[in-house]
Amino acid sequence: MKTIKISLFLLLSSFSLKAQIKFIPDNISKDSSINTLRNIPIKGASKKVDVFMLGEKPKEEFYKVRILESSGSADANFLLNQLKQNAATLGFDAIQILGTNNYNNVGYSTTSAITQGVINGITRTRNYQYYPVVTTGQTISAIAIKYKKNMDYVANNFKEATIQFNNQDKQVFHLKYSLTNYLLAENDINQTIFFLQNISLFQYADVIVNNSQYYYDSNGLTNYTSNAQFINGKLITDSSAVKYKFAFNDDKTINYVNIKVTNATEFGTSASYTINYELNTNNTIAKRIIKTGRRNNALYTDVLKYDADKRYIGFDRYDSKSNQLLYTVTYSFFSIEDLPPTDN
Repeated sequence: MKTIKISLFLLLSSFSLKAQIKFIPDNISKDSSINTLRNIPIKGASKKVDVFMLGEKPKEEFYKVRILESSGSADANFLLNQLKQNAATLGFDAIQILGTNNYNNVGYSTTSAITQGVINGITRTRNYQYYPVVTTGQTISAIAIKYKKNMDYVANNFKEATIQFNNQDKQVFHLKYSLTNYLLAENDINQTIFFLQNISLFQYADVIVNNSQYYYDSNGLTNYTSNAQFINGKLITDSSAVKYKFAFNDDKTINYVNIKVTNATEFGTSASYTINYELNTNNTIAKRIIKTGRRNNALYTDVLKYDADKRYIGFDRYDSKSNQLLYTVTYSFFSIEDLPPTDN
């Protein structure tokens, strides 16, 4: 096994329990604001986009997800092709044309300054003259459509996390996810806080470790930095709340990771950790060894588990000092049968 050392520095301030978790109730039912018609997960790019006119619809089971538009002064065929390319990039399988709209844009242009002559050594010019310029164009609007048969990727989305404690009471926590990978507001808040503080923070680093070659190839020998935050248990990138910094070895494995949490909304009091990763021969994570304190005393050892499809399905967490099993985290997954009724 390969051993990787990852340091995490959490710069946190103390919050009350009620302030430790950032729930946004509106986002539970519509947590993907771009998908305004249907809040379903869309993933990857599509190789082909079918086109339907208003009144037509696909034979396949489908979802109407959002509105797409393409605008410009080019002809309708060019704009339609542009619309199809945009739909394919976003992962849609078809578009249903709603219509076109012509528009006029009024702008202003200027004439060149005209030299009137030289008086007393100074060049005199006439002021610029402004005149209106009208440009015409059109907008094509369409509904973006996703075929249900092409959504088998939901089988990689967590449906529920179960935490089975190895204590006298054999306590069990259950935390449910939405299809779009958020923890639901209906979950017990104390169970959610425990999950976020002890599990969620480290699993994002796992994603980078398991895909280190991709990030290495994308960034060369430079560091890869990701800013992020957690909302309702889901990590949202491009935020200053959490900063992950990854450096790479020459063999494209992770050398180290620095993590700075600047917003303690979901993570409680100050702490610092060092994590050692042991990798399997296929570079997936075998173990997480979590250390804490100035002397980096081993705190927990996580033994990760995978199923026959190589999906990460959870881990056993042990007390590193006594080697006693503390609890087991197990994930279940959505299936295509869990998707809502289609729009046929």
